Amino acid sequence: MATHEKCDSLLNLQSYKNKLKIEDFLMLACVCIELKLVIT
Repeated sequence: MATHEKCDSLLNLQSYKNKLKIEDFLMLACVCIELKLVIT
């Protein structure tokens, strides 16, 4: 059971990191779209 809880906390940490990456990606995507709109 202890190892299972440890795995859960690691998974939560991983999903938290992934969420941050996704937010960064979305921000970059928005900037790219704005630049494309300006160029075209």
